[in-house]
Amino acid sequence: MRTFVNAVDLGSFRGAAEAGRISATMVAKHISDLEQHFGGQLLVKTTRRQGLTLLGEAFYERCLRIIDEVAQADALAEHMLQQPKGMLRVTAPPTFGNLVLSPLIVDFLQRYRDISIDLVLTDRKVDFIEEGFEIGFRIGSIDDDALVARRLPPYGLKLAASPIYVAAAGIPLVPEDLAAHEIIGFRQWEARRFWRLQRGGEAIEIAVQPRLLVNDAEAARRAAVGGFGIVLHSAQMLADDLDTGRLVEVLPEFTPPSQPVNMLYVSDRRRPEKVLSFIRFVLARLATGAGGRQT
Repeated sequence: MRTFVNAVDLGSFRGAAEAGRISATMVAKHISDLEQHFGGQLLVKTTRRQGLTLLGEAFYERCLRIIDEVAQADALAEHMLQQPKGMLRVTAPPTFGNLVLSPLIVDFLQRYRDISIDLVLTDRKVDFIEEGFEIGFRIGSIDDDALVARRLPPYGLKLAASPIYVAAAGIPLVPEDLAAHEIIGFRQWEARRFWRLQRGGEAIEIAVQPRLLVNDAEAARRAAVGGFGIVLHSAQMLADDLDTGRLVEVLPEFTPPSQPVNMLYVSDRRRPEKVLSFIRFVLARLATGAGGRQT
């Protein structure tokens, strides 16, 4: 299991061999033995990429949990692995960082007492090498071949407005009605002049003209709660406002497509144990039902 997890995390049999202090041939044998045991392929390899099959994804997630439990229960494991320690520099978008990542980091730091984290929350696309980031989280598509990307559960979106706004302006019944409403735009979403909605198998693209365009998620939420107009926003960030009635969902039968979320790190097989520990911790906590890929 450790050999298989290392091959996935490090992106190559050679990296797994170095981490496990065995030969690449032995790594291939371990994984071949696992595939024979399960009667199916776990890894798919091409000239540029290595990815997981559906069976591989399910088995990988189980391995993470089992290895984590063994590490906690068996004190001897501390003598077999390098003790994770040092400063870890992490970046994430502000909304995701506040709602999802910050509570997880607290739990991680309580478990790994010798690791410190420098967390930078920004919507800016950072340069990992130049700015010294070891782990990053991005919402949306990834187009950087220098980074390994591990997929996390997608980022759900909803349309919402305040009851005050709906009472004054009316509630749209079909997506085309949005043209007659005030729109709050969030600068970070791609193609912000269009909102993409779907109902069943039908995809709809609606042109919007935001009269208020902001680059801060909290400012967009506050504008909606304040009654300015309709916002397309993170379902998680709007959850409390929807539960308390400060906002109401608009066009609930038309679902905005979820945004992909990826955890990123530089493609380097000599990855410190502090980085590997954080990657495994995040995936064990968040990756249920999520796929894994590498770019």
